[in-house]
Amino acid sequence: MGSDIHFATPAWEKALHEAGLGTASALLDFEGGETAARSRSTSVVRLVLPDGAALYLKRYRYACLRDRVRAAFRGTLVGRNRAAREFENLRRLGAAGLDAPAPVAWGARRGPCFLSACFLLTREIENAVRMDALLTTSASLPGGRRRKLLDATGRAVSAMHGAGYTDGSLALRNLLAREEGGGWRLFKVDCGKGRWRVPPGRRALEDLARFDAGARGLLTSRERLRILRAYLGGRLLAPARRWTEGVARAREKYAVWEEPRLGEAAER
Repeated sequence: MGSDIHFATPAWEKALHEAGLGTASALLDFEGGETAARSRSTSVVRLVLPDGAALYLKRYRYACLRDRVRAAFRGTLVGRNRAAREFENLRRLGAAGLDAPAPVAWGARRGPCFLSACFLLTREIENAVRMDALLTTSASLPGGRRRKLLDATGRAVSAMHGAGYTDGSLALRNLLAREEGGGWRLFKVDCGKGRWRVPPGRRALEDLARFDAGARGLLTSRERLRILRAYLGGRLLAPARRWTEGVARAREKYAVWEEPRLGEAAER
């Protein structure tokens, strides 16, 4: 039994200890902050350290034995837990020069046999908005700004795949967008299912298919094709047609999972 915590840098370790949040128990039991998201087993809160640094604390809880057993081979008994996997993916994305939240710390609490809870702490990305919320509430975005956003999305996904990273849950809801320098900058969040392989192979096509399935309620077919064209570097000949056809074929198996989630943005 016990808990452990791992810090991204000594500076973060010092800052968290000074804030009284330098242990896994302190963060898992933390009751303050602003709730950003919540489900049966996961919660996300925004907290601000005394020095002004804004962080997001994501906590996974395995409250009952059934949950712990079901995740036995995904970190509660053997293997890396969800927080550790996402921490490592964020670290590697940053090292590859890709935009994602900076990881701060991760930790876990373990009982006699199973892990009972774990957490991930990341730095807030200032002035960034979830893409699904942006597209839902900002339908009046001038055409030029909207087109630039779509182009930036395709290029960002292409850069991730080019580095060997495939996400496994790519969707509008886990991309943050920030307008800067006359264009848009995209940040990948929720990276717990990501994998690394060069070249990424079929998982890249599955990423695009899942993304396309989830975007159909917010983007027209022409807009989704624009993202794919940007992903492919503007090519519109045979290679693009093959990718388009492949995405269309693979898309349907993800539609049943992704399309119901479109309502989440409208509720926020």
